[in-house]
Amino acid sequence: MNKKGFTLIELLAVIVILAIIALIATPIITGIVANVKKGGAESSALGWIDAVEKQSMVNMLDDNSNSLTDGTYNVSDLDIKVKGEKPKSGWVKIEQGQVKDYSLVIGEYTVTPKDNNPSKAVAVKGSSKYPSVVYSKSTGGTHVGYPIDANQDMGSKYVWTESGVSFPFNSLEECNAAGGSNEQCV
Repeated sequence: MNKKGFTLIELLAVIVILAIIALIATPIITGIVANVKKGGAESSALGWIDAVEKQSMVNMLDDNSNSLTDGTYNVSDLDIKVKGEKPKSGWVKIEQGQVKDYSLVIGEYTVTPKDNNPSKAVAVKGSSKYPSVVYSKSTGGTHVGYPIDANQDMGSKYVWTESGVSFPFNSLEECNAAGGSNEQCV
């Protein structure tokens, strides 16, 4: 008799081998995708930082009244045009037209300078580890702190919310000392 097919055992053996290969390959591919996302966030942050520095220099040369002077700015306060993904939130510190420090939220990563070098970036998944800044246009002051979820139960603590970022304080005096007004510190 001439057989022209595979037996059930041969088919099952092939399926088991394919399943083992899939089990081995899936974590590797998932890790590669995560590294690509992280690298993309770092590259986007460095591109945005470069655009901020260029805009600062252009404004200084044009003697533009809207120039980015030395200070700390929220991302939402800056209108920077850049290709790629723009930061959702965060802050940038500018000194003499150069970005000296930053913490930017891009996608699901918080990007900060690597080894205190603003021209190198490191991305960490999540944003609770690194502080954000609230810059108050009304007081001209800044407050560096850890953002909280607006729905988080703070008990008796005061919360200063500005530019969509909320910061907890233990007392109204502490909130005022950081630059928040009585209306901002609720």
